[in-house]
Amino acid sequence: TVATLVEQIFLGLGGQENSWQQDGDLINHEASALGLDPSLAMEALPWRPRLNTEQTVAWTVQWYKMASHGVDMREFSLRQLDTYAALPALSSQ
Repeated sequence: TVATLVEQIFLGLGGQENSWQQDGDLINHEASALGLDPSLAMEALPWRPRLNTEQTVAWTVQWYKMASHGVDMREFSLRQLDTYAALPALSSQ
């Protein structure tokens, strides 16, 4: 769900569990669940995902944390890409 994704990102950035709350007035305007479907990319390109959803969120959070700490983001991004390229493709998504 969107709430689960927000919680993972918030906790990854050093927030406290349940320290945010959903605005009840916006519930009808936002999707309650987000679905990411890589099947078109997998069909059209010689590509397979190498990270699951939780890992992808963790890597994204780590990228933002490093950026906020003044890390050389070109260097960090290249290392992250090298690490990603060395991972085996997930067997099913």
